[in-house]
Amino acid sequence: MSLCPCCSHTLVRQASVRRVYWFCIHCHQEMPALETILKAELSLRRQPALVKK
Repeated sequence: MSLCPCCSHTLVRQASVRRVYWFCIHCHQEMPALETILKAELSLRRQPALVKK
């Protein structure tokens, strides 16, 4: 369950033609998928760096 970073209410997952996003019914705002962004950043950091010779 994802929570709104502004008000801590539950976020609702929404889908449009181009993307999937989170929406806070309480704030009436789209919210970034912070968990997804953080997981992607962590996975990039765990990959070994390419070494040029």
